[in-house]
Amino acid sequence: MTNNAQRLTRNDLYDLVWSEPVTKIVARYSITDSGLAKICKRMEIPKPPRGYWAKISAGVKLKKTPLPKASAECELVVTLPLESTDRALVDDFETKPENKIIVPERINKFHPLVIQTREVIEKFELKKDEIFSTRHADSLTIRISKALLPRACRILHTIIEEAKKRLFKVAIDHEHWSGKYRSYIEVSGHKIYFLMEEETKRHTHVPTDNEIKYGWMLYKYDYKSTGALVLRIDEYNRGVSKRFADNKFGMVENKLNQFFASVKQIAVIEEKRRLESEENERLWELRRREEEEVERLKQEKLAKIRKLEQDAEKFIKARYIREYLEALKIRTDTMPEHIAQQIEFAEEYLKEVGF
Repeated sequence: MTNNAQRLTRNDLYDLVWSEPVTKIVARYSITDSGLAKICKRMEIPKPPRGYWAKISAGVKLKKTPLPKASAECELVVTLPLESTDRALVDDFETKPENKIIVPERINKFHPLVIQTREVIEKFELKKDEIFSTRHADSLTIRISKALLPRACRILHTIIEEAKKRLFKVAIDHEHWSGKYRSYIEVSGHKIYFLMEEETKRHTHVPTDNEIKYGWMLYKYDYKSTGALVLRIDEYNRGVSKRFADNKFGMVENKLNQFFASVKQIAVIEEKRRLESEENERLWELRRREEEEVERLKQEKLAKIRKLEQDAEKFIKARYIREYLEALKIRTDTMPEHIAQQIEFAEEYLKEVGF
């Protein structure tokens, strides 16, 4: 699978928006026209005015608005997701005849994960149509009867081997948020959870003799196997097929390419979400810093105002003291000692406060 995003410098994006209409750009990248406009605003990139491309197509020669010098706050690089392109490549690979997945009728040596899964199930004594559900540390996520276990093991082995060919990895998540062990395919750092299960049919529970005798019933319904397998992607993503079952259109074995196509599409969606999340975090951090800077400048201004007011008060007091001293000196012909001392003290004080 190709990279899910493209890094563009400020000059690259400027050349791009002046080389073709916005409708063509947003079709290539997984962004909206308003999203592109916001990016251009942050990167201080001028955009063609309304009607520019209509005039160009009519043969009118127009000049481009020059790219201005970047300010200190200007962003210089942006990463744009390429969702639509990647999905096309995904579908193209999985639909080619030479890439069709074949599940062998016989496998001499199973993958260790499949062997572990089979051993976990075979430890239990199950009835013919009883469904066993694994959430074991050594087992892939599977919900199946013993009758379908051989077939399920061949499919799971094939999925693991085909994942390797696509440079993916199949593993068991021991640290899932649910607290349960879950199998997943790792694609470009994203875990896509999946499971193999057998479809069941619900029947009203028929009480046993002991249940009738003691007046209690363990279950309201019984679930019995139907013999049909289902391979399911355990992720919430709209618009992507996540269920591949035995039906009139074919068996699960014939739908593994569709399964991998969905896995890849979900990985693309998850990558887009990751990029959007990083962008949101970046914008949040930018806003936080801007708010902090506004608050810092506000507090700095308030501190200057307080200092100015304090200096003004000191000045007024110093002026009053000087006027008072001058009056003492003028009105006192023979200056008493205590007045002279007061004048001397006041003059020293004025020197200390800077007035």
